[in-house]
Amino acid sequence: MSEAYKDLSYKEAAARLQALLEEMEQGEPDMDRMAAIMEEASALAAFCLERISAMEQALDEEKKKLPE
Repeated sequence: MSEAYKDLSYKEAAARLQALLEEMEQGEPDMDRMAAIMEEASALAAFCLERISAMEQALDEEKKKLPE
């Protein structure tokens, strides 16, 4: 998990991704800003995918504990 986002919740990361999308949709950021937006969005998306994967694994482990 990215150290930059370790204290961020999934909800906060998703909200930040939404804010970045809205920034891109509101106009045409200059190329330097667009590069920064894409870099941050990529890192946030990876963070969110890691959180989803961890939750899926935890749910699978809990399902194994249930009686059949």
